[in-house]
Amino acid sequence: MIDPLSQKKHIVLATIVVFLSLLSHTSFVSAGEIVALKSSSMNPYNEALAGFKSTCKCTVRELNLAEMDKRDVKENILRSKPVAVLAIGSDALNSVLNISGLPVFYTLASPPGPEITDTRKNLSGVGMDIPPETFLNTMARLFPRAKRIGLVYSKRNTGDFVKEAMAISRSIRFEIIALENSNPGQAPALIQTLRGKIDVFWILPDPTVATPGTIDSILLFSFQNNVPVVSFTKKHVKMGALAALSVNPFDLGAQTGEIALKKLNNSQSGIPALSNPQKITLSINKKMAEKLGIPLTDAVLREAGEVY
Repeated sequence: MIDPLSQKKHIVLATIVVFLSLLSHTSFVSAGEIVALKSSSMNPYNEALAGFKSTCKCTVRELNLAEMDKRDVKENILRSKPVAVLAIGSDALNSVLNISGLPVFYTLASPPGPEITDTRKNLSGVGMDIPPETFLNTMARLFPRAKRIGLVYSKRNTGDFVKEAMAISRSIRFEIIALENSNPGQAPALIQTLRGKIDVFWILPDPTVATPGTIDSILLFSFQNNVPVVSFTKKHVKMGALAALSVNPFDLGAQTGEIALKKLNNSQSGIPALSNPQKITLSINKKMAEKLGIPLTDAVLREAGEVY
């Protein structure tokens, strides 16, 4: 027969064990708040913040950089003694790079270069850029007969990206014909020089190149020369590009929230300064593929998250 007093001791002990176990899994952020600095109140930044909150499960105080005196950003953030800072957008990130002693997370922003990330161990986040290898492997599946990919880029914005893509392309049987351009007004003429030389046109997330006028020129070139276009945004697919790989602001924020939760729980191992997007959406314009006479396999169509 079990002694009632002994049984009561076992129950108390088990309760303490369960409590300590739950406590060990409770987010450190429950002890304070995270200050989230948005570059502006535009929808993508709000969506990224919503994604962050969905996974971080933390208390967040929002600040809008567009409504602040840029000289007082650091002081305004530190005044509330937060446990961490979240920068949403490149402008917000650049405004908090001078904050040390606190974890600084970032999302929906162009990541800082290695000269910063190699020395600032308090930085971690998710970049917006999809690795060139992911694009090239997708194009290999979409266009198994293609051999030559054409693109126009500016050295300042996407020079390193193009250099990496060209190095990788050799192992994926592609030849990349890259035309450097620093003047948006000259891009349409450069595009025409690719006539008869390429099988696919690749639009990069390069602000110097991806202007409305240049996009129109690329899509016209595509239609006139039966050359499919692959882009970085589904907006271009709706306009006439054949395919795009893109990321969703909510997903980027959610991924950043997971990183924050892990780091603030003192799990420092395996958290890089820059993480690539985990969720990438393939969008396909099936009607454009039919117009260009490009067959798409059932496997590719199943892979696509959006088909127009």
